[in-house]
Amino acid sequence: MAPTAKMAMPSIAAAMTFSSVSIDVTDRVLLEIGLGAFNSMTMMWCATRMIPGTSRRTRPAPCGVCSTTTVWWPSLWRRGSGRHPLGKDGSITANSPEARRHAADRSKRAIDIARLLGTHYIVLWPAREGTYLREAKDPVASVGRIVEWLNMMLEYGPEIRIMGEIKPNEPMDQSYVSTVGHWLGLAQLTIDPARVGALIESAHSILAGLDPSDDMAYALYQNKLWSVHLNDQNGLKFDEDKAFGAVDLRRAFNQVWVLERHDYGRNGEFVGLDVKALRTQPKELSTKHLSNSKTIFLRLLELVRSLDVVQVEALRAAGDYKELDLLIMQHLLGG
Repeated sequence: MAPTAKMAMPSIAAAMTFSSVSIDVTDRVLLEIGLGAFNSMTMMWCATRMIPGTSRRTRPAPCGVCSTTTVWWPSLWRRGSGRHPLGKDGSITANSPEARRHAADRSKRAIDIARLLGTHYIVLWPAREGTYLREAKDPVASVGRIVEWLNMMLEYGPEIRIMGEIKPNEPMDQSYVSTVGHWLGLAQLTIDPARVGALIESAHSILAGLDPSDDMAYALYQNKLWSVHLNDQNGLKFDEDKAFGAVDLRRAFNQVWVLERHDYGRNGEFVGLDVKALRTQPKELSTKHLSNSKTIFLRLLELVRSLDVVQVEALRAAGDYKELDLLIMQHLLGG
């Protein structure tokens, strides 16, 4: 779980750029909040912003830079560089009342940090809110505890908005909230559903056997898609975080299509790239997964904008989906 800082970005026409995030948290502040509650990670942070309001077809997208930054965040299941014993069985849904109190304390600290950073967004990645075997917890009580946790957060931080970055498995074998549909359903049971939305990661939808563009569309219709993490995934296994479009280019095209055609970014939302370097990549070349993802995204954005939507609608109306299939494939192939 981490507070998400809003980043200053150049105004561009529904396009993409990279920006580094610099979070300057002094030792004094860390001590005041409680250093023992934190993890740190030096990471490559890349984000994009899609901003409407100018010509969507003629304005070129400028190129930016990627930078490293150190991010601090309170963890529900870690302590320093190791596992926290109170987080081993989940935190929000733990059987232990002590563990659940620990999770509530860490969660409130996240809101305290968000206030220091001047952001209203909190991302929850409920990685351990599930089981390795179903008999280990009461599933009805566990779902209720997630709703109770959301209400606690909404009450403690009346200014915050919570984005669920939902995943069906890993590290737990099965998650209680495994899809964006589960998450947004639970949001309606909270004291303020308007402040609970979604951050959709491509690979997490794929791991659930779903198409990421459909998950994005589901959230977009409800005005609940507040951020996305684009990447790719090769099958139903662990979270691979491959470069965007590197596995299934058509699937990536459809994600860009649904975001662009439905004006994602009109409220300043960001597009994130949650991608990892290959373990075999030399250190001096270890940022190419980022630049590759950016290149693929921008090329797909061009293809989305150049697609003959009149012809698409005509083929839809005629029910000629095989001709539509060929149209899309030829467009992707440059024909």
